[in-house]
This record gives sequence, C-alpha cells and structure tokens, in this order.
Amino acid sequence: MSRREREKLERKGTPLYSDSLVEIRSDSITFRGYYFPAGSKTLPLVDVDKVIYWEPRWWSGKYRYWGSGDFRTWCPKDFSRHTRDRMFLLLKRGRWTRIAFTVEDPERVIWVLRELGIPLAELRRAVDATP
Repeated sequence: MSRREREKLERKGTPLYSDSLVEIRSDSITFRGYYFPAGSKTLPLVDVDKVIYWEPRWWSGKYRYWGSGDFRTWCPKDFSRHTRDRMFLLLKRGRWTRIAFTVEDPERVIWVLRELGIPLAELRRAVDATP
C-alpha cells in the first residue's frame, strides 16, 4: 500500500488493519479485550519502541489466554490464542511493562507495522520470548 493510499484510507477513518483482537491506524494501535471484563486499550504508535514476533510454543505464551504470568507482560483476551501461528510482543518506549498479543492475520500485521516504520524483530527461539 502506497503512502497516498494509506493517507486516503485514514481520511475516511478506515484502519490499516482490523480484526476482532486488534485495530491498527496510522497513529495508534487498539487492543480489544484488554481490560476485564471488557474494554479496549489504545496506545499511540509514538509510544512503541519495537515489536517482536515468534511462533508460539507451550512455554512462550501459547496458552496465556488473558492476563499476565509475570506482572510485566499483559496479554489481551484471546481464547483462540493456542490456534494462532504468530505471537507479538510490543515493547513500550521508556516503560517496563509490555503487551503480548495475537492477531487473525499475522502476515498482514507484519506488513502494516513495517509500512508504518515500527521496528520489528523475529525470534527464532520462542523460549527466549517467554512473556
């Protein structure tokens, strides 16, 4: 998608990516099901330091459906997380806390984040990414 196409979509209020879990716009990312029992969290993209992604395994958050296992990493609600083929870890600029999330179309999200200039890294060993 060219910059012109992206700007045209944004003027119409259309997100660059949206599914039942996440919505990405040119200036923000919204995590649906972030708060209990329901509620979304929107984070400005200027607050994003980088995003790491990996193939989820047993020890790397595959079965973390909602919440935190270490009080540092929060996983928004996704009761289908165990079926997803990619997991993402969003590191916030100047913050200790982070967000581990999944999406319905990971390849599209990777492409959109690259287009927006968000630094991305792929982990080869999921054990290193335990949220």
